[in-house]
Amino acid sequence: MEELHNRKSGCAPTRVSPASRHLLTFPFKPLRVLVIARDRHAVSQYIKPFQNAGCRVAVVSTIDAAETDLPQNHGCRYYVIGNDEQAAPAFSNDRQVSATFSNLIASWRDIDVVVMLDNWPDMTALLRAHAAARPYPNDWGFPILSVSQNRVTRHDIMADITISSPVPDISDRPESTVLTFLALKSSAPISSITF
Repeated sequence: MEELHNRKSGCAPTRVSPASRHLLTFPFKPLRVLVIARDRHAVSQYIKPFQNAGCRVAVVSTIDAAETDLPQNHGCRYYVIGNDEQAAPAFSNDRQVSATFSNLIASWRDIDVVVMLDNWPDMTALLRAHAAARPYPNDWGFPILSVSQNRVTRHDIMADITISSPVPDISDRPESTVLTFLALKSSAPISSITF
């Protein structure tokens, strides 16, 4: 009672930094984000915004992580899907895509957001089948963010998604700056952002 009377508490008061007081912030739960990038070397710009927000990120690509601009300790799941020299390329690739997707779902149980940098029909079909097989809808809405040159579009999982002009494989693209904003649940009414 004496501490309460003297306005002393067991903890220090929370202070807001003058620099962060003027920033725009959004509520963001730790999402599970899948980035689909086929032959891309510049992928860190699409991963870092989600990792900085505390999200878990997985990348599915056809090239090894060492050939990308990701640091050695990139902190995300990285799956490489390549052709097996022993088997027919189409059969092997389909099997690898399916096994990779099964491994990811077994680890995460679900995916909240998909960032699609390249067209990959096998992966899109697996995503649709996964969404249809769930006994309950994803509470985040399961948006797919397709990144094309000078435009990022937010799609529903069941929409027909085709990237007509893929974004160039270079660093510092402006499209990567709006991904976390479009991934927000409250951004569902926004269909696309054009640069």
